[in-house]
Amino acid sequence: MHFFLRVFIECPQGALLYIDLPVSKKYFIIIGLLLISCVHEPGSVCSYAIHIKPIIATRCAVSGCHGQGSSLGDFTIDSVLKARADMGLVRRNVFELKIMPPASATPLTDDEKQRLKCWLDNGAPQD
Repeated sequence: MHFFLRVFIECPQGALLYIDLPVSKKYFIIIGLLLISCVHEPGSVCSYAIHIKPIIATRCAVSGCHGQGSSLGDFTIDSVLKARADMGLVRRNVFELKIMPPASATPLTDDEKQRLKCWLDNGAPQD
């Protein structure tokens, strides 16, 4: 018996494509467990203090970027980041325009992007 795994692919133009892949029951279960363990779904817990603040502190709130006293926005002040998130600027600059972090900086890892997206999808709570 085979199951089908539907894989969704988001194209740069915004179109969503999908492919149905046949897989055995054993691999279907393994793939499902792996996907569940690594994806942050809307409604899942994304703690600002545990998941987001460390990313901001090491990737954004640094000298020359959004560090203390920065005219670009001081992300060492939690309320400044929260205001930018609430206005949609964080989502736009990181995920849509992809201008943050800048090309001269180390890119965010997939895990960091997932955590930020989870946090933003849940209203950017500050716990």
